[in-house]
Amino acid sequence: MKAQISGQIFVYIFALIAASLVLLFGYKAVKALMDQGKEADLALLEKELRSDMAKARSYGTLMTREYSMGGYKRVCIVQTDKIRNSDSGQSMVRGDDNWPVLAKDSVESGTKKNFFLIPNGEKSFYFEDMAVSWQGRKALCIDTVKGRITMTFVGCGDATIIAKPGDSDGLCRVLEPGP
Repeated sequence: MKAQISGQIFVYIFALIAASLVLLFGYKAVKALMDQGKEADLALLEKELRSDMAKARSYGTLMTREYSMGGYKRVCIVQTDKIRNSDSGQSMVRGDDNWPVLAKDSVESGTKKNFFLIPNGEKSFYFEDMAVSWQGRKALCIDTVKGRITMTFVGCGDATIIAKPGDSDGLCRVLEPGP
């Protein structure tokens, strides 16, 4: 009788170990699939943005689009060429607590990144011939609403300006050289 009980204990222990391994590997597989889904969503977002910016580039084009942002809370965009060409440009993001450290470091170090997905800013893109304008600054952050973000594209011929919806009047003037 004792041998039978001790044999059952080993069966239960083996079953517990097997179930734990199945749960562990199952969790890892589900997490890997979710990460792949996020990467696919990110690639789709970048493709849609590039396509919409190209469509809106011709002078006088005004286009407002909405994008699904997954788990990202906001988008921060900076016109890096203007920041690098001005003495006080770095302060455009340095004093703003809404910018994550990775995005600030990227802008201040001069890397070719100008479109940051927040909360952490580690996902970023570079768009050529892009400008931003918001209250006279060359940096813009737009918060998501219910997991979606809305941006307005203004075509100025040599660049596309990204603005908040309803904030697009006279924006092509920000590309004209100053005095």
